[in-house]
Amino acid sequence: MPENGLLEPSFADAIAAIEHAKELPAWKRVHWCCSLRMIAKALERPPESIAARWGAVALKVNLLHHANSAVEWKTLANHKSNAKAALFWFRGEQGLLRRGRPLLPQWQPLRRGL
Repeated sequence: MPENGLLEPSFADAIAAIEHAKELPAWKRVHWCCSLRMIAKALERPPESIAARWGAVALKVNLLHHANSAVEWKTLANHKSNAKAALFWFRGEQGLLRRGRPLLPQWQPLRRGL
């Protein structure tokens, strides 16, 4: 079992991976790491204790309010968006459908008609 007590990677693991990812532009690494740290701070938990999976934190993150986080609403919205993108990148979940599976080809004309 990992030292952090989680059965999966943590925010701290994601931050470390992002900091060392040379394929990401420097500005993106800085913004994503900052946002993950900010979300951890807003959740009042150390990054080592938060699972690095959007599905695990989405509900709590979406309930955050900017007044309690000491930032403007737009800043918090940007941190949420950056954290989500960072976690999807970290877990290799880019390009996935939001729900379900792709339509079969025979259903495509009906969907286009709607």
